[in-house]
Amino acid sequence: GTYKAQPADRSRMTASGPNASKRGTVRVLMSAILTLTWLLCAFVEPASAQTRTVRVGVYENEPKVYTGEDGRPAGIFVDLLSAIAEQAGWDLEFVGGTWSEGLEALSAGRIDLMCDVAYTSERDSSYDFHELPVVESWSYVYAAPGRHVDLVTELDGMSVAVLAGSVQE
Repeated sequence: GTYKAQPADRSRMTASGPNASKRGTVRVLMSAILTLTWLLCAFVEPASAQTRTVRVGVYENEPKVYTGEDGRPAGIFVDLLSAIAEQAGWDLEFVGGTWSEGLEALSAGRIDLMCDVAYTSERDSSYDFHELPVVESWSYVYAAPGRHVDLVTELDGMSVAVLAGSVQE
């Protein structure tokens, strides 16, 4: 479904959930995001009489982009885009789906922007990427009860599931 964005709610700009402590230093991350927001907004032309609607793909990858408990898009990228949209005079229209559905919609022109797509040379031939990264991506390994994995090399010979189409694939 789609959700029409409201003005940015700055109170949501924190990491949350059961793994919040594992997500790094939130203060440093937020400082980097605020700096990036300032830089991007400084180079965006002011809003004109004609606003532009930008359709944004949203999928579940908390804390970067996800659907909040209230059913609204949330996360670091949503907050950042909302701040940029406010400065640029854009109306954001968030379009929900899976990560793969978002990439397909982006390729087909049904959405204008997809958050949190890792750069690869193959993707660069199909999509436009910004030059300044917002956050670094991370990966977790989840093992079956009773199995303990400390090193990637310990996965040798095991079956490993990853998000289809991700850079981890």
